[in-house]
Amino acid sequence: VLLDDMADVVISDDEKTAVREGISQFEFGASPTGKKLAVTLLQRLNTQLLMDIGSKEKTVSDNFVEHILPTNTYRKYWSEQWPDEEIKDAWTHKIGNLALMSRKSTAKESNNVFGEKKDRYKKETAPLTQDVADIDTWNKYALAENHGKHLGLIGKIWGL
Repeated sequence: VLLDDMADVVISDDEKTAVREGISQFEFGASPTGKKLAVTLLQRLNTQLLMDIGSKEKTVSDNFVEHILPTNTYRKYWSEQWPDEEIKDAWTHKIGNLALMSRKSTAKESNNVFGEKKDRYKKETAPLTQDVADIDTWNKYALAENHGKHLGLIGKIWGL
């Protein structure tokens, strides 16, 4: 379908709400395909931020995502920050819990405590990943706020 053919397409408020909710609830980090979608989406969101600040860099080409709250939370730190397994499971694979990375993380890096992850995030090129490094504690409140930030950017870019 050519973009010109879609010029007259109008999306209703109900449809916009359904798309926002679908993106909000989708578990991007749960499958290889979801992670590929997350990479593409996060690249676009980060590119928008770079354009907004007038950066010379106009694109973000990082190609990996890392769960900020790891899928494997065996370390005491994570069980203290996320004592409720049900809440943890509900948030683990959401777009707000994924950081765009320039290289694939090792298993050790992925499972590190948040303070150690922050040091790596500061060095990344993606603005949303760098922003995570400014957060003190990665708990349900920080994750929900980050998730909302992502959804806000999606709304801004695509008028949702």
